[in-house]
Amino acid sequence: MEIVEISKDKINDIKDLNEPFEIIGKIKPLFVNDEWSYTEELFDDSRWQSYPDEDNDYSEYVDSPYKTAFLAYVDDVFGGK
Repeated sequence: MEIVEISKDKINDIKDLNEPFEIIGKIKPLFVNDEWSYTEELFDDSRWQSYPDEDNDYSEYVDSPYKTAFLAYVDDVFGGK
């Protein structure tokens, strides 16, 4: 998995955010000695979730000193925000 900050070339990946997705576990990020790592915890039972429609203009997040968004990719396929 790769997590990247939103940029002009990635902004169009957000178009299908509100599709339902399966939650099978959670990621536990850790920042130690100026280095990020994470572990995964898989749940015994999965569940489905979707988010309500948003009217966000994500172009406001690109290169902003006040807010940002991070996008997740698995095998170069957009997986979520």
